[in-house]
Formats: sequence, C-alpha cells, structure tokens
Amino acid sequence: MRIAYDEKNRGLLIAFGENALYSQSEEVVPGVVIDFDENGKPLAIEIEDVEGLIEADEIKKLLQPRIENGGDLRKFRDRLGLTQEQLGKFIGIPRNTIARWEREELPIERVVQLELALRTITRPSLRTDLEIFFSDDEGEGVLECGFCEQRLPIEMQLRDGGTDPSVANIIHEHYDPGIDNDQIESIPRCPNWNRWKTTRWLVRNSDSGVVVSRGSVRVLRHGEIEVTVSFPTVNAPAA
Repeated sequence: MRIAYDEKNRGLLIAFGENALYSQSEEVVPGVVIDFDENGKPLAIEIEDVEGLIEADEIKKLLQPRIENGGDLRKFRDRLGLTQEQLGKFIGIPRNTIARWEREELPIERVVQLELALRTITRPSLRTDLEIFFSDDEGEGVLECGFCEQRLPIEMQLRDGGTDPSVANIIHEHYDPGIDNDQIESIPRCPNWNRWKTTRWLVRNSDSGVVVSRGSVRVLRHGEIEVTVSFPTVNAPAA
C-alpha cells in the first residue's frame, strides 16, 4: 500500500497497485476517485478532502514514522496491516529480526535509515505530469501522459523560437476529445482524466534536449481545464 497526503488541500491518495497497471478512473461520488486496471480491479482511491474523516496526525504518523522503540515499529506495521514477514521483505530485514526489534530483545540499528526505508513503503511512485517531445527536424512529436502512461503521436512545430499554440489544444484534446478542434487530429481521451487537478506540462526538443516551454493545467469547477504557460524561456540542454 502507498499513501500520499496533500496537507494544503487535505487530499489523500491510497494506492494498492503499480501506476503502470492503471487503465481507467471513475469518480464514484463527488470528490472520490477510484483507479482500476484493465480487468476492473481497484488499484487506488483518491479522496479530495479528508477533513472530518481522518485525523491529520494519524496520516502524518504513516508518512513520517518515528521509530524510537519496538512499540513504535509494531504500531507502524499494524497501521499498514502488514505481517512481520511482509514488512521484512519490504525493507530487506529477516522476519525474526523484526520480531526481536518489536520485543525489544535487540536494539534497532540505524534508526534514521529505517525510518527513511519505512517512508518509501507509504509513498506512491505516481507520475502526474504531461511531457511533449518533438523533433524540430521532423516536425513531429509524442505526448507522454503521466496519468495513463500513453505515448500519443502528435505534430509539433517551432514558431519564432517558441512552441506552436497547438500545445494547449493537444492537452485539451487529451482531457476531452469531444471538444470542437479542427486544428489537430483526434487524440484519445486520458482514461484517468478524473485525476487531473493541477498538474505540470513541458515541451522538450528531442533533438537537443532543450525545454522550450512549460506550464500548468488546472481543472476548473465546471469541468473545463485551463492551460497556462508559466516558464516559456529556453533551458539548457538536458544532461
């Protein structure tokens, strides 16, 4: 299980599977989104605002474990619903060592490293951004969506040192292919469009590695999206 918590917006994401297996998202009730694999198995649940449902301190205890003794370790493991053997496999420690730590028969070694390792258990490795790669020579490119991991072929051009205005159209099309857009060919809708809240995008020249422009995507209250450019200047080539 992986957990991510946005303290500012009080949003909670609990992931049970790998991001690469996500196939579709559904907002089952307002503010609650479930991600599924291609067979319909739930892989994650996102609650936009957990205020009044879960104590923030309890979430922080999972995301920022403090292990001072065996009792702390046992409480952390119980919160995650893991056996000693399962926890041992996650952090590369024999089960009997975990048991002896919890019974305080052995001192817990390298406490800071242990706390960092435990944090990785709860943090989801979810990519939530959009990258557009294009070749200036070939005039074509690819949209990589972090929400659905699709690689979609697109047409891209440079104009006066900046990106073609179709960048916003491409992003809009991937969010909602039903929009009236004659400038580009139809792009499949992201099956996880429900998880688009506020995310980042960038356009990179695949010939040189230079980031030509970047910005953000924000989902508005009435369901439309707003694409803005926040950093249009050219970066140094990527290493």
